[in-house]
Amino acid sequence: MEALLTFLFFLIAGVYLISLLGRLFFSYWIRKKQREFSEGKGDFSRTYTWGGSNRPPKRSEGDITVSTTKQTEKKINKNVGDYVDFEEVK
Repeated sequence: MEALLTFLFFLIAGVYLISLLGRLFFSYWIRKKQREFSEGKGDFSRTYTWGGSNRPPKRSEGDITVSTTKQTEKKINKNVGDYVDFEEVK
């Protein structure tokens, strides 16, 4: 019986200690991120890609760039009914 009570005591004390340390660490981490955000340092627009960074070069304010994607033909599956190209008539 004494071993069970000792185990329960240390289990409850351990869970309490872990939750207390977790709260302290989390609040420190949040304050650190808020400081980074307010100072403007830190990368808050992350994109995850395979094989490294594909970031475009930084441009000065006022530069305008237009990027287009490759136009592809309409893909029509010949096995699915009749295809009717829609035209709006006024």
